[in-house]
Amino acid sequence: MFFICFSLKNAFYFRTFVGKMKTKLLVVFFLLWAPSLWAQDPFHRVYDTRFMIPSSEAYDGIQDDDGYLWFSCDHGLVRFDGYQFRNYEIKDGLPENSVFNFRKDDKGRIWVNSYGGKLAYIEKGQIIPYAYNVVLDSFLQAESMTNNTVYVSYWIDKQQQAHIYMKKAGEVLIDSAGHLTTNKQPDHHNLHVMFDQWGKAFFMGPGDLMYDSAVIHLNGKKWSFSLESIRQENKVSRNLFAVQIGEKVLLGFQYSAFLVGRKGIEKIFNSPHYLTTAQIDLRGNIWLLTIGGGVYITDQKLNLLHQYFKDESFSGFVQDHEGGIWLSSLNKGFFYIPTTDHFSISPENGFPNQTITTIAADNSGQLWIAYNNGQIVVTKNGNIKKMDIGLKPFERINEMLFDPCRKRILIATNMRILHTSTHQIHFHQIHSPVEKWKNGYGIKSMSFDEQNCMVWLGYFDAFSNLPALECPDAKKSIERDINERVESISAGENGMVWVGTSSGLYCFDGDSVQFYGGRSPMLRDRIVALKTRGDTLWIGTKGYGLLMLAGDSLRQFSKKDGLPSNSVKSIAFYKQFVLVGTNEGLAQLELSKTGAPLGHIRHRGYREIISREIEKIVVSGNTVFLATKIGISILLNPDKPEPDFEMPLHIREIYVENRPIKKTDHLRLPFKSNNITFEFFGISLIKTGKLTYRHRLLGLEKDWVIDQQIVAQYPFLPPGSYRFEVEVQHPDGHWSQQPASFSFVVAKPYWREWWFLMLIGLALLLLMHFIAQIYIKYKSRQERMLNDINRYQQDALVSQMNPHFMFNALNTVQRYILENDKTSSSRYLSVFARLMRRILEQAQLPKSSLINEQELLRLYIEMEVARFSSRFEYNIITDPRIDMEKTQVPVFLIQPLVENAIKHGLMNSHKPGKLELRFLVENENDLVCEVVDNGIGRIAAMEISKTLEKTSLGLSILQKRIVLLNQRSDSSISINYIDLYDDDGQPTGTRVILRFPNTVIINNENE
Repeated sequence: MFFICFSLKNAFYFRTFVGKMKTKLLVVFFLLWAPSLWAQDPFHRVYDTRFMIPSSEAYDGIQDDDGYLWFSCDHGLVRFDGYQFRNYEIKDGLPENSVFNFRKDDKGRIWVNSYGGKLAYIEKGQIIPYAYNVVLDSFLQAESMTNNTVYVSYWIDKQQQAHIYMKKAGEVLIDSAGHLTTNKQPDHHNLHVMFDQWGKAFFMGPGDLMYDSAVIHLNGKKWSFSLESIRQENKVSRNLFAVQIGEKVLLGFQYSAFLVGRKGIEKIFNSPHYLTTAQIDLRGNIWLLTIGGGVYITDQKLNLLHQYFKDESFSGFVQDHEGGIWLSSLNKGFFYIPTTDHFSISPENGFPNQTITTIAADNSGQLWIAYNNGQIVVTKNGNIKKMDIGLKPFERINEMLFDPCRKRILIATNMRILHTSTHQIHFHQIHSPVEKWKNGYGIKSMSFDEQNCMVWLGYFDAFSNLPALECPDAKKSIERDINERVESISAGENGMVWVGTSSGLYCFDGDSVQFYGGRSPMLRDRIVALKTRGDTLWIGTKGYGLLMLAGDSLRQFSKKDGLPSNSVKSIAFYKQFVLVGTNEGLAQLELSKTGAPLGHIRHRGYREIISREIEKIVVSGNTVFLATKIGISILLNPDKPEPDFEMPLHIREIYVENRPIKKTDHLRLPFKSNNITFEFFGISLIKTGKLTYRHRLLGLEKDWVIDQQIVAQYPFLPPGSYRFEVEVQHPDGHWSQQPASFSFVVAKPYWREWWFLMLIGLALLLLMHFIAQIYIKYKSRQERMLNDINRYQQDALVSQMNPHFMFNALNTVQRYILENDKTSSSRYLSVFARLMRRILEQAQLPKSSLINEQELLRLYIEMEVARFSSRFEYNIITDPRIDMEKTQVPVFLIQPLVENAIKHGLMNSHKPGKLELRFLVENENDLVCEVVDNGIGRIAAMEISKTLEKTSLGLSILQKRIVLLNQRSDSSISINYIDLYDDDGQPTGTRVILRFPNTVIINNENE
């Protein structure tokens, strides 16, 4: 899009200059031309100044190679990352705050021009002013074009030369050295239309903008055609734009767009509104943006398909990597359209501002909507017809159903059944001898039996068909009390009627009712949706997801299989698909010709359905209506494949020892700087909430860690080569095709480096006659070194705990003595003595039995309970299968976790503390120790620790001991920290999981 900045700057105030009669004729022609337009706008979001963008007057948009969206507007640049907008102004590098058109160059940089004629470019997220803005500004002042100069177009070539086409000066060239030359072309009036490698147009021509002919440069060829016959009143051809369409070009200015081939103009699109630009979307449709007329959508032959946002003014178009369309508005910021196949019905479209209770669609494509105030609205193609059925006091509409045999809509309330023809507005009551209204609830569900042309009714305590008087094709009137609330009902093959109740599934074969809950616990729970297809019954449950019952086979589809939620609310069939509405969105499952499921469950809710909580699904032709409490989403052709895209994912920052570093291809960390943290970020413009990531560090772990955190930290890495990989889960459920990755090396200690070993080798060669003694001494020294390191870790842990703990213990005894509490002081000294004895006994051993370790922990905790005046309580839970005497664990490995939970979690909390130790068995012989507290959580504890001068080394030593133990004994002891939160996101404590693989000895007596 290329336009004169001055005119666009005032475009919000611009209106058509054509006479009233001429405008009326154009509008009439337009309406006759497009009788089949969809009367509603597609579902969209508007981002204006409420979202902290600097201005609602926007001009152009572009997506950079990293996936960020950039918009130009009246008060600077705006960048959107899917989460938030960031504004850029003069202080950030812009030459001026009013900026307009974007262009890319061969280096991947994005250029932008300003109101005063200056240039700048975006590179790696930074805005850099054009080096020769001074040269450009001097030229504009010399030509008296400042404050009124706008580029018709500009582009930067491979030699970094700026080609600029100006309103008065014509062609201007600034080479890479800053030399400026002009070419005003005084002898002819040809407009040259060219395209860069991205398909974006730029122009060259005379300075007065009066063109006699146009020369098209396309795919290495060029041809010309006359413009005299289409010039509008010999006016200046302002606001030029051009779009490449295969071997043709769409050229536009003012009120017309021309489809040009090699033989000249093939078709003209005339608009009653001023055209600002045109672009082609991924489906090949042309979007023509206007001032005051919204946007026209045509095919590539300029046949009109739709007109959206009829009263709006747009100036820029960009389609993002997910297929979403962004329109820059001249007075409302940015319009975001996730997909043009999605429309909505809500109070914003003129519908009642009431809660929707149910919907139904008739054979003519009309949608019937019932509201909680008793009002019914019938709509089709945007036309609204409101009706009132005259509800009685305390009467409400529960369900609606279309009866295709009698071409009528059935309306069930808690007191009666009404019906009306689809082309009438008069309602008639069905006088049924089956009286089920006495409980005040009436009908809960209805279903049409196509084989028998019969309607089945599900009450709150029974089910029946419509009586023979009202349904002459029925053989007899049937009623069955079931004494349970009927949530759903569906007729199947061979006269079978399936009934879903609050307590499970029933089947009625025409004579008797059979309970199916004995076949599976899942069929004994609440069943809220039923649909039959052939001999297969699809069942929607409240907690088990979607069930498929075919004969004696029952198959479950739950959240782990790709379902958005295990709470299903509605089921419908669309062609070969099963549509499943849940409280977390819509799922789509493809079926084979035999009815068997194919492939994975596909999510549909991420395309911005008006609400993720879907109450009912109704299918009418190629349209799917999704009813929610706040509105209705309309999906056109939902079997169309979604755009195939790869979500941008970046490793944004890397920290070593909590300091940011520059990302390099060959990062080598010193042995002692082995604490590394990664920050990463995925860009989704559809799913604006938290994204789900999975990451792993190859060389340390093989399994993925899946969460919604954007940080991964790895402290105390042993020497080795590592590769960090991270992937993001796309909105439809699949993971990144290629992970974002970063490789690095943690260096070995000097005594394990190759040069050191070479020196040892040379020394051995020089001293051959001492080789045996040196080898023995070397191996002995290595063994002693490893033993010393291991023992040092244990001694360090004991030495760290003993002095500090003994001091606190003696203070507690002193407090009891001063309080003259002899009993407490005696008991406390007894526990203290037993604890010291246990510590001294176990300090000499690498491992101890689990019963001894628990005894030590219990003594330690009791000491702390007494010391802190019973501010917390504790509990130790042990799996009875564990042989406490035979199961061995490394000494002093659990105590630091308990100490940390008490000291940093519980003692900093003002609420009563709870500490729980669990010793469990997993995978038959893995011992899992869990330390759970309800303290302030790790984040708050770390903030408090920052204010203290002394930092506890207990956990650091613990981590190093685990690494050494794993290296020494080829084990895989692991520790995992889990932050606990309540429903409001507030911290409620910490769970630490310490896992000892292949450790548990099972107690034979409990087998």
